[in-house]
Amino acid sequence: TPRRVSFAEYVDQPAVDDRLSFQLPPFTRHSGRFVAIYELWSPNTMWYSFYLGVPPPNYSYSPNPDESKRFFDGQLGRFDYSMSPQVLQKDFVWRALIYRPRVGRSKGLPEFGLLYEQWVSLDAPAFTNREGYLNAAYLNILGTRVSEIERDVEQRRRFMENNYTYLWSTKPKKSLLAELNELRRATMYEDAIDQGAALQRGMREMDAWIRLADALGSESWKSRVDKTRLREIDL
Repeated sequence: TPRRVSFAEYVDQPAVDDRLSFQLPPFTRHSGRFVAIYELWSPNTMWYSFYLGVPPPNYSYSPNPDESKRFFDGQLGRFDYSMSPQVLQKDFVWRALIYRPRVGRSKGLPEFGLLYEQWVSLDAPAFTNREGYLNAAYLNILGTRVSEIERDVEQRRRFMENNYTYLWSTKPKKSLLAELNELRRATMYEDAIDQGAALQRGMREMDAWIRLADALGSESWKSRVDKTRLREIDL
């Protein structure tokens, strides 16, 4: 089934949230000619030339049931939190720490690798015959990284359970190892791309959660968070 190119949908009109539920900084009411102006804009303006907006209500982060509307590289489009900066959601504050793909520290991490570059087709030309498999060496690297992430989460269990129960109970609940084992069995390109992209999203999000936990355990962050408690976010 033909798929959409990676940049499809990014030129669409932004989804507008007219509920005005954005959190504004505290301000003081004045009388006279003083005017306070707040500009609400996309946090990713410096990265892409489109306004992200806010996902529509009940937006699904699962692959589109219509395979012709899925993306060539397995991403979910402009609302894919593992690809583009999103409007901050208090239930997923760690997503703000997800690395920008293939830039800076994300370089070399297997969860940011291009899956279609790791596909080995059983017939030429590649992608004409969809039967094949993912490069075994890449899968092994993914496996090492998955073990590292799951180990790091477990090492932070006691600290997060005791100090930030809410963040521990709402952490990403993906079974990375189970998803990896499923990916190893994929023999069709579409399955490998969709399953691999889902695994990569989970790895990126879990890594961001780990780095949030580490930041909360540092003295500089802890003193700041204890004073503000992230404003209205109850940790």
